[in-house]
Amino acid sequence: MLRFVKIDALFSDGKPPPYTFLGSALRGAFGAALKQTVCVNSKYRCESASGDCKCAADCLYDEFFIRKNVYHAYRFSKPIGADNYDFSLYLFENACEKLPYVLNALKEMAVSFGFGREREKPRLEKIICNDRVAYENDAFKFVDIEERYFEPPKPSSGAALYFKTPLRMKSNNRLLVSKPALRQILLSVTGSA
Repeated sequence: MLRFVKIDALFSDGKPPPYTFLGSALRGAFGAALKQTVCVNSKYRCESASGDCKCAADCLYDEFFIRKNVYHAYRFSKPIGADNYDFSLYLFENACEKLPYVLNALKEMAVSFGFGREREKPRLEKIICNDRVAYENDAFKFVDIEERYFEPPKPSSGAALYFKTPLRMKSNNRLLVSKPALRQILLSVTGSA
């Protein structure tokens, strides 16, 4: 069984995004906002992964962006070519316990950082977690967010995967340029095959 939280970030109508694919812009803005949210020494350059930071073992930014050859327990979902900035973010397993930090980072990425090279800042209307409104009218609401569980059905011999967005995966700490094997995809998502 896979434990998860689905987060929907909804923006007011405005100018459509300048790119047909916002995945890299979302990931970059989220990374910058998450570091600002969780880092006790924001001037420290932890990108080197040198192990100098005393907080790295418990750092959510380190877990999501710095650690090498591990599966990252989050995934963005954003259709290609959408005419708005709305997106979903899924947290898996232990990352679900870090929901307050992630929610604050999402708010900051929209309000303070913006998206893409132009730092577009459409108005963040709502953040919804597992169908419960967690942010609205420029303020967080104190609601209980129950984690959900997914148990995949037993695969049949005719199973196929279809991707609606580009797939960004690493193997041996290098971006894959060829079609990944099913085992690689499973390892990327769950940490086990």
